Amino acid sequence: MPYSPTAAFLSASIDGSKLTQREIAKQTGFKNPNILSMLKTGGTKVPLDRIPALARVLNLDAQEFLIMAIAEYHSGIHQVLVDVLGLPLSETEREILSQLRSAGAPDLRA
Repeated sequence: MPYSPTAAFLSASIDGSKLTQREIAKQTGFKNPNILSMLKTGGTKVPLDRIPALARVLNLDAQEFLIMAIAEYHSGIHQVLVDVLGLPLSETEREILSQLRSAGAPDLRA
């Protein structure tokens, strides 16, 4: 099986967690904890819609995790996100955006 940066990142995060795979699976909405083993080895791709829950439970940066998975699984889409949206945002850009949102700034995309 080829090397998967996303699987390696998730594997290290799960192995470093104080939670069991059963607990992680339950908290992230997976019915069977065995799926985590398949995700860790790269045998199954990490479902993009589960990344926010996995990031929350494993205390990961959801944006970093998502961008990593998109870059690996959907390189063409990743390039569009980089070209059009300037993703990923730097830590400083994310902090500024967070402060603007916390202050109730209007949506600046309009």
